[in-house]
Amino acid sequence: MAKRRLLATGMKLPDLAGVTASSIQGEASPQQLFDNDGDTAWETKLDDPVNALDLDLGERKSVSSLSLAERGQRVYWNHVYNVELKVRDSESSGWQSILKHTGTLGGPPILDFPPVTARYLRLELGKTRPQHPLQVSELRLFPPLEEE
Repeated sequence: MAKRRLLATGMKLPDLAGVTASSIQGEASPQQLFDNDGDTAWETKLDDPVNALDLDLGERKSVSSLSLAERGQRVYWNHVYNVELKVRDSESSGWQSILKHTGTLGGPPILDFPPVTARYLRLELGKTRPQHPLQVSELRLFPPLEEE
């Protein structure tokens, strides 16, 4: 049976070489994505149709899954987003798309993709309903599954 290990959980900025967001509303920083608190969130400005989050893992790491949770997630409230995850090895190389998904954040709870090793990740979230803010409470990255 395969086991899933967490690559990035509870990460604070000292653990990541960097995390930056294309848009921030008020005090809602992208660092709140890693605080294990579903009541805090990275929130974007209402008028931004596509928002990006850039992660620098500090070194090349192997990843194969992503998990996102929307703040206040509950039945009939979730909004649909276009999710795209991209990777690159250096700041001068181009982005390579490794995952495209349209759906609610947290549904499905884990998005799998072919394993890839990279230092930099870019998560792009496109809103399908521009009248709603983007509020992502938690982000998790997973390395490839281990076989037992």
